[in-house]
Amino acid sequence: MANQTVENLTPLLPLLEQPAFCLGWDGGLVCNAAARELAPADGNALCAWLGPAAALWETWDRENALRLTLEINGRDYSLCAEALQDGALFLLSPVSAPDQAYGALAVASQVLRQPLADLAALLQPLAERVEDPGLVTRTAAITRQVYRLTRIAGNLADLERLRRGEYGLHLQLLDLNGFLAPLLQETQAICASAGRTLTYELPAKSVSIQADPQLLERALLNLLSNALKFSPTDTPVQFRIRDTQTHVLLQMCNVCTGGTEFLEAAFHRLDQRGQMPDPRWGIGLGLPLTEAIARLHGGTLAVETGGNNAAMVTLSLNRRRPLKTPVLESPPPFEYTGGMRRTLVELADLLPGALYQRHAL
Repeated sequence: MANQTVENLTPLLPLLEQPAFCLGWDGGLVCNAAARELAPADGNALCAWLGPAAALWETWDRENALRLTLEINGRDYSLCAEALQDGALFLLSPVSAPDQAYGALAVASQVLRQPLADLAALLQPLAERVEDPGLVTRTAAITRQVYRLTRIAGNLADLERLRRGEYGLHLQLLDLNGFLAPLLQETQAICASAGRTLTYELPAKSVSIQADPQLLERALLNLLSNALKFSPTDTPVQFRIRDTQTHVLLQMCNVCTGGTEFLEAAFHRLDQRGQMPDPRWGIGLGLPLTEAIARLHGGTLAVETGGNNAAMVTLSLNRRRPLKTPVLESPPPFEYTGGMRRTLVELADLLPGALYQRHAL
């Protein structure tokens, strides 16, 4: 696409069934009939049209494809932006709303949380009495499966609550370096134990931001889990922070296994199972849940894909305190893992059973 121009693509726009428009760097905008009621008026209106995603647009390197979810006229659309020589091509696809079956799953998952937490609590004293090496290994394997189920149940139960803004924020003024350093050190050590490499870079001058620490930790662990799941075992995953005037950008970079086509439906795999039925790739809850957390913090989530299967997922947080979300000043009403170690819950799909032996929990 980088070799194409707005002029070259303009005659092709009417041939596309999906909403599409071209935006020139000079501010000119051309759209097809399907995008007429969806596109911004012109280039000057683009940032307002993008809303929370404007910061991601402004920091986009114009080399890789940019994918994110955008709310337009009260409905969510998947947006893909491809850079042109003199502008960008925007493609929009409507996102289908969750059906009643998904709502039933969310309710069932909420109920499953307690028995899973009880099962984990029952396993721990049993594991402490086991001395036979074979039983130790099997008990650890069972514990890992309980942690995996806990993650699935927690994500299913909370995703819709987060999307609807029914999950009250417990905001604190966080010094990001101080908050993230212990979490990144812990996850780096866990990744090393699993034979994986996580590198990270924190800014020389830390940034303070109003955020819910539990939700922010959960979002970052989901991003790390996805990056590890979708990258070859011999390649590193990198984490970094970028600071802009309006948003803080938390970025996870990796090489995407099987090509970047896996990320094309990354935000909506739960609704598009036919595109990725392989159970190795999970249910598809991690990125939608992380995106919902970002929206509650006045930001959004975007995926950039480029050459050599490079991928970067960016979580943006608004530097201003969110105003439209319920803010609770009391402590969180429950620990969503049921008291289990959060890092081992969120990364359970990828870690070896040895990390779930009694001395590691």
